[in-house]
Amino acid sequence: MISQNSKKSQAENKLHDSENMFRILFETTNNAIFIMKENFFIDCNRKTLEMFRCEHSDIIGHTLMEFSPAIQPDGTDSSKMAFAKIDAAWKGEQQIFEWQHKKFDGTLFDTEIRLNLVQLSTGPLILATVKDFTDHKIAENALSDSQNKYKTLFQKSADAILIIEGDKFVDCNDATVKMLKYDNKAELLETHPSALSPPRQPDGRDSFEKANEMMSIAIDHGSHRFEWDHKRKDGEVFPVEVLLTSVPLPEGHFIHVVWRDITARKKADLLLKESEEHHRAVVESASDAIITINKHSNVIAWNISAQVMFGYLFDEIHGKSMIKIIPECFRVLHIKSIAKLTSGKESSIIGKTVEMIGLHKDGSEFPIEFSLTSWESAGDIFFTTIIRDITKKKQDQAQLEEALEDAKQGEKIKSLFLANISHEIRTPLNSILGYSDLLQEMLNDKVSDNEREFFDIIDRSGQRLIRTVHEVLDMSQLDTDSYNLIKEEFDLSYVVQQAILELTPQMNEKDLSVEFHSSIKNPIINADEYCITQAVSNIIDNAIKYTKKGGLKIWIDENNGDLQLVIKDTGIGISKKYQKHIFDIFSQESSGYSRKYEGLGLGLALTKRYLEINNANINIDSSKGSGTKVTITFQKEDKS
Repeated sequence: MISQNSKKSQAENKLHDSENMFRILFETTNNAIFIMKENFFIDCNRKTLEMFRCEHSDIIGHTLMEFSPAIQPDGTDSSKMAFAKIDAAWKGEQQIFEWQHKKFDGTLFDTEIRLNLVQLSTGPLILATVKDFTDHKIAENALSDSQNKYKTLFQKSADAILIIEGDKFVDCNDATVKMLKYDNKAELLETHPSALSPPRQPDGRDSFEKANEMMSIAIDHGSHRFEWDHKRKDGEVFPVEVLLTSVPLPEGHFIHVVWRDITARKKADLLLKESEEHHRAVVESASDAIITINKHSNVIAWNISAQVMFGYLFDEIHGKSMIKIIPECFRVLHIKSIAKLTSGKESSIIGKTVEMIGLHKDGSEFPIEFSLTSWESAGDIFFTTIIRDITKKKQDQAQLEEALEDAKQGEKIKSLFLANISHEIRTPLNSILGYSDLLQEMLNDKVSDNEREFFDIIDRSGQRLIRTVHEVLDMSQLDTDSYNLIKEEFDLSYVVQQAILELTPQMNEKDLSVEFHSSIKNPIINADEYCITQAVSNIIDNAIKYTKKGGLKIWIDENNGDLQLVIKDTGIGISKKYQKHIFDIFSQESSGYSRKYEGLGLGLALTKRYLEINNANINIDSSKGSGTKVTITFQKEDKS
């Protein structure tokens, strides 16, 4: 009897201990636990109250549906699914499933539910364990978003992306197919990787061996970037930049591959290299010294002409201050100028050519001219100067100035000579003409008409010689800018009438007519009257000289506010070819011994000079056999 009571007591103690252990687990677990009987909750732990934000009384006597939304996220009816799961649990089938619950305040959250049938002496119960899956779902969604982003990046990337597992490609994006010119992804993935490269790389190494080495480096270091020659399906070889990234997995690893076609970059690099070589060749072959310095004035580039000009080899001057080639008197100015430029202040020497003195290695100084430009690279400022030795230029300039001074002296001597010779010719000539007139008067009744013609010849020849002397002297004064220009207002029509009056005997000799009119009353101009008188007389004299029959028409008119004098004749005209030289000194269309008309050819040349110094223009319109029209335009003066 005592033994049976003892056993019973032990059994009760074990049951009590078991119940205590269950109760401890029930209350301390991190999951919500419901106990269900006939589909109603009859108990729950403290975690349940925390998870669902409610009181114990809010749970007991209620059902699963009261803590669930009507529809689950996948569109399933919550009621139907709940009863199906609970029914299966009552049949002894453990149920594990994801479920969206609803807190007491209506907030939805994701969970994982486990339903287990428990047989007790009081009858069967269902133990429902609810695990909050909120963080898990957030992580799961984040992972899903990340995967979706990677897939998008993988497919949309302009670079080729491939996945290598073992020794073969297991996936690639569309850019890879396009880059390698395969028809589709399946065709490309069936191709062995060795077929996507030429047998050897540019460095001469076997492509297969080098590829294995590159992948080993990526596995050891996590990633590896390098350049590689690949081959398209059509056999074309092209350069790519490759990035291999090793991705470790529990069962091994795979290699993430990115290819970037660098064909355009390689071409640009080649062009840049060729440009640099061309630039270097130009710099080295330049006859001027080309020197580049940094912001500290230290030499970093020095061409061959600089070596010749200053006597320093590049190794002797490299890294040294540029003041070594600048005389001491200019060094402070140089240092201040560079400091000003490096501080960002504007300088008057940038982009200009400046004369200075250079200092040779042997201490000798020589004249130079230089131009300076600044440029930036990697955040630093540099200066490049082009220097030219102007020693010979200075010597030539000095010789030129000396020659110019000699020429000026020669002009003075010439002017003096012409003035003297003019005086020496005019003085006896005036005596000859005077005594000729006196003899003519004395012998007028004693000589015949034929003999009287001798006196006329003497007079015409003398006047011609005097006119020539005047023309030569005037040309000399105009050439040497020694003519004394005196401007004053006078009536142009009076000058024309006087010229006509003086030249009437010549017109009468050739039976030529002359018409003159002015559409302007009192056509006043402001000019040197002697110059205008001589110019008008020369033009009318030329018109008479080269006109055999007919005559002259002369008129004064206004054109756009300017005064114009027009002299038109019916003479022999001037050829288009000769019109280019018509104002040249000592020029006549017929020249040499066969020329038909007298004169030195100074008339029109001198006329143009007379008009130019008075701001007047002359224009000649003529053709051979059709006469000549000369237009002189006196520009309207601005009296403001």
